[in-house]
Amino acid sequence: MALTFIDIFTKNEIETKTTLIMRHRPGQPALARVLPWLADEHPDAFNAYQSTQNIKEQNQLKKAGLLASFVASGVGEAVFVGMYDVAIGKLRSASAINKIPAFAKLVEFGFPKATQSMHWFELKPNKNLSDYKGRLTIEWSGGSHGGRSWSRWSNSTAGNGFPVVNILESSILSSAKLMPDWSILTLSWPDLHAIPKSWSAAIRQWRGVYFILDTSDGKGYVGSAYGVDNIWGRWVNYAKTGTGGNKLLKTRDPSNLRFTILQRLSPDTSSKDVIEIENSWKVRLHTREFGLNVN
Repeated sequence: MALTFIDIFTKNEIETKTTLIMRHRPGQPALARVLPWLADEHPDAFNAYQSTQNIKEQNQLKKAGLLASFVASGVGEAVFVGMYDVAIGKLRSASAINKIPAFAKLVEFGFPKATQSMHWFELKPNKNLSDYKGRLTIEWSGGSHGGRSWSRWSNSTAGNGFPVVNILESSILSSAKLMPDWSILTLSWPDLHAIPKSWSAAIRQWRGVYFILDTSDGKGYVGSAYGVDNIWGRWVNYAKTGTGGNKLLKTRDPSNLRFTILQRLSPDTSSKDVIEIENSWKVRLHTREFGLNVN
């Protein structure tokens, strides 16, 4: 007989009648892409996401003692993030919610700002099943709305006990952090605030020439990095200011910017050589005449 998530509940003596299971799948593509990063390395932002819910889920959470949180993974599957103790949500104004830093991080990835008062649930991490974080994948299908349902009670028959797809040796949330090859790496400005530490550690090692594209009109900026923390050091500056101090970028909306690497260089490449290579890219891409470079 196949193992189910409810079997794991029973083995660990977790009450099923008052436990709500949620599968988080944001409708905003940018947020859906980074939600595993947030669950793994930015728990405050992940918790902000699940602390505000639609009316149906609000009503369910008001009755719940525990929340089992999952992130959608592929079609009809969900990866376990953790268990949370649920406290009755406090009604907060839209302006108060929008001022919460963790909620503001979600807005950077396309999550809509609060426009009216809503319940903000106090969800405190529970140590139960913490060893399964990122390792446990369950089947999420069936029910009156099929796989589209966002939440179900753990004693519901709709999920058929939530069959276990696999239990991995290491977290799939970590594997979701695997960095693409530098030649195809593309990051948005919000991504710079949330990328996994393993990515920033790699980028920090590289001197090189990078390109910033403004998606609003297709204009680009070529820059180079050879100082402290190399390319990552420069990109951190853009993450903080949105402009990096560049004259023409100051008139731009940073949310439209995309960051790529044109050429990765050895850490021992001299600053003179890096600048020469940077200038050659400016010539080839015509970013002085038609782009955002002024020199």
